[in-house]
Amino acid sequence: MLLQLAFLLQAHALRAPHTYGARLAPRHATLDSVVTGCGASRPSTRLSNEEISSVVDTSDEWIATRTGIRARRLLQPEESLADHAATAGKIALRRSGCRPEDVGLVIVATSTPEDMFGDAPNVAQQCGCHNAVAFDMTAACSGFLFALITAAQGITAGSYEAALVVGADALSRWVDWDDRNTCILFGDGAGAVVLEKGSQGLLGFALKSDGAGREKLALPYAGAARTLVYGKRVTLPVGRPMVMAGRGG
Repeated sequence: MLLQLAFLLQAHALRAPHTYGARLAPRHATLDSVVTGCGASRPSTRLSNEEISSVVDTSDEWIATRTGIRARRLLQPEESLADHAATAGKIALRRSGCRPEDVGLVIVATSTPEDMFGDAPNVAQQCGCHNAVAFDMTAACSGFLFALITAAQGITAGSYEAALVVGADALSRWVDWDDRNTCILFGDGAGAVVLEKGSQGLLGFALKSDGAGREKLALPYAGAARTLVYGKRVTLPVGRPMVMAGRGG
């Protein structure tokens, strides 16, 4: 019940700053799906606030009092985000008692996939969900919530009997480690839930997206132009860190 309430409260909180206060009526669709298992996986490498204070001008007190964060986990160069996502999924499946072959849908919510074509098919294969359709969903902080609702709708519609929803990100690969506004906030890891058909699960939802102010938190594409022939050009990717409008104190 606490999990259900948390999802509903998080859904109500998804309002753009300039529209805050505009009420969104919960869509009481009575989604006939329940969370039957959950799992998580995180890197073993831990970066404490004290350690990050040697990288940027900050302190454990400053970070903890403003964010509640004491440490974050970091993927090492040899580690795979997709592997952590699959580990979280396997744990969720084991705890739920759901057979992997009975899962009809696998969604990986991520903004930092290892494969731009999608990590979900890899995760589904590793988890043994050989009968599932699998795809990634990109919606940043809201991604897991959106994926959860999407999976629940598919189950309610009768398209699937069970779904595996994974949230996984490796934001340490994309933040600017010289910018204390962002690098203190983000870490790496994966969490997963199994959804199965059942009543009194997700009680309703209210979702809204607003593209205004998108530059306040973004991970924009950055490219370098290359001329191929006769003035016809293409753009090749180059690395660019996350940007976020905010104050470090």
